[in-house]
Amino acid sequence: MKLARTLILLLIAIVAAWAWQAPGSADAQCLPLTPAPNTSGYKWKQGMAEYNAYVAATRAATPLQKAQLFAAFVKEFPGSDYRQAALQAEMNAYAQAGKTVPALAVGKKLLASGATSAPVQLAVYFLSATYLPQVIQPNDSDLQTQLQQLQTAGVCGLKALNAIPRPPQLPAATFAAQQAQAREIFQRGLGFVALQHKNYAAAIPHFQSAARINPKDPLVYYWMGLSRLTTKPPQYQTGIYDLARAAALAPQVSSFNSYFTQVYSQYHGSAQGASAVKAQALAHAQKPAGYHIVSYADIANAQAQAKYNQEEAQYQKELHALPPADSFPGIVARLKRPDHRAKEWAQIRGVGLELQGTVIHSQPTYIVLAVPESATPNGRPDVRVELVIRHVVRRGIQVTVLGVPYRYSLKPHFILYMNKGRIE
Repeated sequence: MKLARTLILLLIAIVAAWAWQAPGSADAQCLPLTPAPNTSGYKWKQGMAEYNAYVAATRAATPLQKAQLFAAFVKEFPGSDYRQAALQAEMNAYAQAGKTVPALAVGKKLLASGATSAPVQLAVYFLSATYLPQVIQPNDSDLQTQLQQLQTAGVCGLKALNAIPRPPQLPAATFAAQQAQAREIFQRGLGFVALQHKNYAAAIPHFQSAARINPKDPLVYYWMGLSRLTTKPPQYQTGIYDLARAAALAPQVSSFNSYFTQVYSQYHGSAQGASAVKAQALAHAQKPAGYHIVSYADIANAQAQAKYNQEEAQYQKELHALPPADSFPGIVARLKRPDHRAKEWAQIRGVGLELQGTVIHSQPTYIVLAVPESATPNGRPDVRVELVIRHVVRRGIQVTVLGVPYRYSLKPHFILYMNKGRIE
């Protein structure tokens, strides 16, 4: 994604006018901050040739031509008193021309040349923090060097920023806005370094600081979303919201929208509702109260719970539709139902049971009955009772028997077997 160069150009135009003051403390990884050099004693050592080359560079028609002419000046006059000024002008011109890699290379050369004044360092570090995240690739052979360069730009850029007071001619509001914009770029760069080092917990606060300063920077939200989704445990709700805001702020960047849609769909189970989340994220820099994306797991659990509730309701309905449990039809109905069978048998097995029925068949040692209140057709036996006392009963008469259930049969039709039987 190409960033607007407006802020860089504003910074380039103004840092040369900023004064310097000594910082309160030293930072070992940063270059010392020194006053801007006194140019009153500078001379054109090579006479008019050196002067004319410098002036020609300043008057170039395009930024790219200007950068090339200043590069030629530095090469032709390496000992010039104006070498550092030419390097800075070359770097600025490459930045204005959109030539990221040459601008970064000249910035490194400028710092190596001994240019340590706070305004110069700020310009170089700002340029590095802006463009390095765009040129760094995961498979670069010098990845760690580039990340260290970006880390230095963030840390030392903030230090240089804090060391520069407001120029008298610059309105306080303008100075504060420019400082805030630069601070956002440095915080964003530090977050990017932590993200590349997979230190997601450290990256998130940097991105949060950047987002508070500039809530319309899509890169901040994109990288913050990546950090939240990759940290442990993942912060799905906020991370997806950050990706949605990045996609909404930069609709022209297709990769932002496609990745948001992919992550949202994986988490939610479909892309349904993604557009509404993007619209919400565009309107609110931070997720508003009540924002919540229902996960695929939540949906599956809700569906499973709904199915269980439905089945339970049906079960309760059928349960109450069964004949009373203390009646013989109730016993038969429950023993025929797989979901009631075990419980019912556990309740009546081995427990004395009194039944009334019509004698279907009788032998001295057992009697077979059709229980009147059952749904069994006439002539089909319901109960076989093994008698303790031998007894022959005439077929067709009504009797009351006492017995203990010990087994039952469902096929070819239901029949309950009882022993220890007695005829009352």
